[in-house]
Amino acid sequence: DARRGLYPHELDAKVNFLAIENDAQRQANEIARDLLAAREAMLLLIKEDLKKQPDVPRVVSRLQELPIVGLGSVDGASVLISESLDSIRRSLDDVSVSAGKQLAKEAAAQGVTISVPEQATTSITNELDQQANRLAVLPHQDALRALGEAGVQLPASSRIDEAISIIDTAGQRLSPGPLDDIARQGVSSAVGLGGIDAAEQIEVAMDIYASELLDRSTCSPCALVDG
Repeated sequence: DARRGLYPHELDAKVNFLAIENDAQRQANEIARDLLAAREAMLLLIKEDLKKQPDVPRVVSRLQELPIVGLGSVDGASVLISESLDSIRRSLDDVSVSAGKQLAKEAAAQGVTISVPEQATTSITNELDQQANRLAVLPHQDALRALGEAGVQLPASSRIDEAISIIDTAGQRLSPGPLDDIARQGVSSAVGLGGIDAAEQIEVAMDIYASELLDRSTCSPCALVDG
């Protein structure tokens, strides 16, 4: 993390780094909760799908084929992913617009007036769509991987109800940590896109600087240009 006092030009810019960080974390937490709810709902759908299998070998093979044939072969999964995607996309749009408004406030404090649209413009919608698709799919891919690993480790003597219980337990033990990480990545991207979208309305920038204060894992090259 970049931890230091503000440089004079950062003070002059009147950027509220704490407000930006707090907003981003709040937004990421909300998306992470949605991702967790979607993953739990998907695990239930997969569990019901496995109950339809005639024996343990078929349960294991079903788990192995799901990453290949796709979750669309699970009853209700396509609807769940579609609803999740729509929710995430709306959230990222809100994040980008909020970031644009934050930039407008900073610009106003510097004597520059810009108008921020209430919706993301077409110049960034493709990038937001890509982020939303990634967030909607990744949690389920991770879950399938964990369930598949649990499946291949099933005791040969397992009854089908025991096998499904073991697999279900593996799903319930999945950590929410990765969901927090990808939600934060999605929000960070949307914040950047929203800022770029708003900044395009500024005709000429008087000064440009790079700051790593909001970077949670600053690499050496970026650390060198900080400030």
